Amino acid sequence: MPSRRYHELDVVRGLAAFIVLLHHVWMSFPQAFHVPPLTGASGLADYLFFALKYTPARFLVAGPGCVAVFFVLSGFVLSASFENGRGISYGQYVVKRLCRIYLPFAAAVLVAAGFYAATYKGAIPGMSDWLNTTSWSMPLTPDLVLGHFAAYGMEPYHDLNAPMWSLIVELRASLIFPLVFLLVRSRSLWAPLLALGLYMAAAGFMSRDGQTLPMTPLGSLAFLFQWMPLFFLGSALWFQRERLERFFSGLPAVARLGLVAMALLLLGMPAWGPVSTTSMAMKLVWMLGMGFSATVIITAAISTALFHRLAAIRPLRRLGEISYSLYLFHQIVILALAHGLVGIVPPGLAVLLAIPVSLVVAELGYRLVETPSMRLGQRLTRGAPRPAAEARPALEPVSVTEELGAVMAAERR
Repeated sequence: MPSRRYHELDVVRGLAAFIVLLHHVWMSFPQAFHVPPLTGASGLADYLFFALKYTPARFLVAGPGCVAVFFVLSGFVLSASFENGRGISYGQYVVKRLCRIYLPFAAAVLVAAGFYAATYKGAIPGMSDWLNTTSWSMPLTPDLVLGHFAAYGMEPYHDLNAPMWSLIVELRASLIFPLVFLLVRSRSLWAPLLALGLYMAAAGFMSRDGQTLPMTPLGSLAFLFQWMPLFFLGSALWFQRERLERFFSGLPAVARLGLVAMALLLLGMPAWGPVSTTSMAMKLVWMLGMGFSATVIITAAISTALFHRLAAIRPLRRLGEISYSLYLFHQIVILALAHGLVGIVPPGLAVLLAIPVSLVVAELGYRLVETPSMRLGQRLTRGAPRPAAEARPALEPVSVTEELGAVMAAERR
């Protein structure tokens, strides 16, 4: 029996993408890395940076944690699609995922390269080293652009748009996710053991080799497997969703509030994830914290009246719908405004302007890039566009012994 679509998760996805935008705006300022003590604060901005760095408000700029939530959400939503719908071949599934994820990704590469060529002014005085060295720090060459199109997932092939590393993880994980789904649905002990084994082997290799963002092809593969436990977790949450809903709904209100508060606090913990450190212990602590946070947030979203009411607010629903484009294009907007407005407005103001401009660009990206890409995927795999009123496709239930080709995925990221 098909289950309902959780519109509450659209709200979670949209808010998470917006927090990633705030995170990168915050990181563009040197105060994000060198916060003056309160005794030396000279204005409201210093107090704000202190609060975002050292108080529970840090979750408002918890970009790395929100990326982890995205990965868990992907596992949850893809599993929902597989469980509820009608099957297509694995080849068709791959085509749909490439259209859904890769084509907008490729469009973002073109946009980033164009704005890099048109607006780049060199290092921007008064802004952070992160802004000046993480993106647009390599010469714009055909090799650099082609490396981005190829989604190598290695340095320096994130230079045009720093968040692209996570989209490469998302794409690669989705291509092997049918196997994850079958393993988790089997209730076999092999599923958690495989997730843990892959993680430990991959994290051990990256730590021994001194890599955070991958620098070699083998490192790129290991980097993917460091994140796979979050996709396993998302799938497991789907299969346990009713039990989790009953458990969470049965808790006293103060306990539910406490769990959500703890999840948000952990979401803002220092970014000790695979992107930031080679320490296996720190990575494991961070991954466990993010797994707990994502579990609580997703459970609260599908269980509580508050999220149900939030999902009824059209702007929040829309934020979820355009979240992929917001994630794809926001860093390009930050860089284009910061460089393009040099000498016209202060660079800090240019970066702040990226917040509303990114929302507008995300809406345009959804209409002009995402929607045509999804329609192309539908045409290539089904011969005709799906009527607007038709439910999103999923797949027929399959047994673990059936061919992987009977599995398909969600249209949405």
